[in-house]
Amino acid sequence: IAQFEQTLSPCCVDCVTKAVEIFSNNKESSELFSQLLCGYTNRVFIAVKHGEQIEPEVVENFFDMLTRYLLFCPALLFRSVAFPTVLEIASYFITIQEAAPARKVLNFLENILKKTHPVAPGQAPRLNFTAQIDAVVENHGANLVQQIIMGLDSASPSVHQSRLQNIYTEMRKHYRVPVEGWTMNALSNLPNVNSTVSEFLSSQ
Repeated sequence: IAQFEQTLSPCCVDCVTKAVEIFSNNKESSELFSQLLCGYTNRVFIAVKHGEQIEPEVVENFFDMLTRYLLFCPALLFRSVAFPTVLEIASYFITIQEAAPARKVLNFLENILKKTHPVAPGQAPRLNFTAQIDAVVENHGANLVQQIIMGLDSASPSVHQSRLQNIYTEMRKHYRVPVEGWTMNALSNLPNVNSTVSEFLSSQ
C-alpha cells in the first residue's frame, strides 16, 4: 500500500489483482485483502479529488483489480467501507476517453448491476448483495446518472456509448423512480445535450 501511495504504479495494482485470483479463497487472507482494497481505493480517490495525473494504465488495472474482487471475493467488496468510494471513482472515470480503461470501467459497472438480478431458474444460488448495492446507489446514483449522460453526449467511441446506454437502461430498470428524478436534474445541469441523447433518454 505504501509503495502505491507514493508511486501510483500500475504494477502495484497488477500484483494485487493476481493475488486476489490466487489467494482470495484463503479465509486467513481476507483481512489483508480488505486492507488492500481500502488502501488502493483511498489513494485513487485522493488523486482524483486533488486533480493528480493518473495514467490510463493505472485506471485500467485498478478496475481490473476491482472486477477480480467482484468475481472471486464479492463479499469483501460489497461489505467494504470502500465500496461507496469505488462507485464514486467509477462515476468519475466513466467518461475517460482511452479505450482500454473505459472498457474496464464499463465492465465493472455492468457486473455490479448484474448482482442486483434475481437468480434465474436452474442457476446455482449466489450471495445476494442487493441491500449493499441499493444503499450505495441511493447515495451516489445521481452523480453516476449525470456522468453517464455526459458520456453519452461526448465523442466516445460508439461501442462505449452503446454500453453506457445499456448501463443506464439497467439502472432505470432497477431504480426507475429515482433514476427519472436524477435524469431530470442532470438535464437541467446539462442544457446543451445533443438531440440523440435526449431522444434515447425520452424513449426509456
